[in-house]
Amino acid sequence: MKKVSLQTFLDRHTWQIQQCLSLENWDITVVYHKKGWNVAKGVMMEVKIDYKYQRVEMCYGDDCKKQWKKGWKNNIVESLCHEMCHIYTNWSLDHVKNRTELFNYQFEFYTSMIDRIVKEKYFDYRKKWNVSLGTGLIKKK
Repeated sequence: MKKVSLQTFLDRHTWQIQQCLSLENWDITVVYHKKGWNVAKGVMMEVKIDYKYQRVEMCYGDDCKKQWKKGWKNNIVESLCHEMCHIYTNWSLDHVKNRTELFNYQFEFYTSMIDRIVKEKYFDYRKKWNVSLGTGLIKKK
């Protein structure tokens, strides 16, 4: 199997997750540490969503690169799934003016609950369509 770069891995799995979540109409990009982003230490990815134009930009940081070097691809895919779940949950968050720490915690908790379902669905999707964890491509049978 040909080795792929982290960026290629992220792009391919992002597309597969889009298919799985019926988000094909969305323009979703994944970039490494872009100016204006502050991906905190210990955080693999962050997301910015434009609902009006159905655009999503996910930024990954050094922790994601460390996971990649260790070969922990499942962790990266799980993080992708989680960030993409924010597409379904962030709309309501954007409309709350006075957020408390408790509200933010609860919001992240609900997103995590949804991402558990998505991860399971994506696992089944990968199995059904024979999508390689390593490359994000459909394997020939």
